[in-house]
Amino acid sequence: MKDTTEELFTAASQGDAGAVEELLVRYLPELEVYCARHAGELVRAREAAADLAQSTCREVLERLADGRFRYYWQSSAEWGLNQAPLQAPTVFNFFEPTYSQPGVVAGAGLASPELQITNETSVFGTSNFLRSVLEGYADDGAGITLDSSYLTSAGSDAVLLDRVNLLFYSGLMSTETRTIFAQALADPDFPTQPVERATTLVWLVSLSPEFVVQR
Repeated sequence: MKDTTEELFTAASQGDAGAVEELLVRYLPELEVYCARHAGELVRAREAAADLAQSTCREVLERLADGRFRYYWQSSAEWGLNQAPLQAPTVFNFFEPTYSQPGVVAGAGLASPELQITNETSVFGTSNFLRSVLEGYADDGAGITLDSSYLTSAGSDAVLLDRVNLLFYSGLMSTETRTIFAQALADPDFPTQPVERATTLVWLVSLSPEFVVQR
């Protein structure tokens, strides 16, 4: 007999139909209330809150062991990327090709279509989202172990930056960017544990303009 939610969750992820049913019995009423309050008008017009909650929960529970890692809330500016696949708010889901972000970009006479949805909130949200991904967290509770051995075995900061340059910049990292990373690695507060050190550096790489801009 499985009593705790964790035990039921584990059993459900292994295909135990009884565990799925027990979880639904325990938590479905609260989820129905949530769906009734938060589902959009179009959804509520097509499907009852009870049916929506049950079908969604059953699908999630039965697919826990399919080997996929799920990331929700990508459309959130606070916790995601401020955009999500196949979730455009309107059919006008393209960036204006002539958009130029005010400030340095506009002053240089450059276009920056992708920055049209970038703001102060989304910059920090994207940063937090990418950090969570690199640390191995997924929204479905699954853990992801990244193989960072190529970076952790570098032996020195110089070699580490050489490998980062090869992996993420195709050998085209600028001297300016390399200097910034070298200064970060030399900071006494920068992580010293090999995996955390490599993960933090890759996180900084993911936020650097030379990596973000597709070339």
